Amino acid sequence: MLRIRPLEESDSLQTLTALLHRAYAQLGAMGLPYTAVNQSVETTRRRTAGGHCLLAWIDQELVGTITVHPPLLGSFCQPFREPDAAVLMQLAVEPH
Repeated sequence: MLRIRPLEESDSLQTLTALLHRAYAQLGAMGLPYTAVNQSVETTRRRTAGGHCLLAWIDQELVGTITVHPPLLGSFCQPFREPDAAVLMQLAVEPH
């Protein structure tokens, strides 16, 4: 059964980073430079800390994630700076 819950302090950021790498591997192979292709655990920590990270689990397996950020005032993308914006980052689903 699928269960979705917020990231908890006890969750492994290494496991989350590995999921992001697997989910973005095909895009990386196509030459697309998404951060999640090869981001470090520290980058995962920073990106999840800046928003509300949700994890999707089936039994004990992490199968998905998304992080919702408030407006990103320093973003080059004008819609991301709008006061009522929600920016979705690190959307990933286990490829298998």
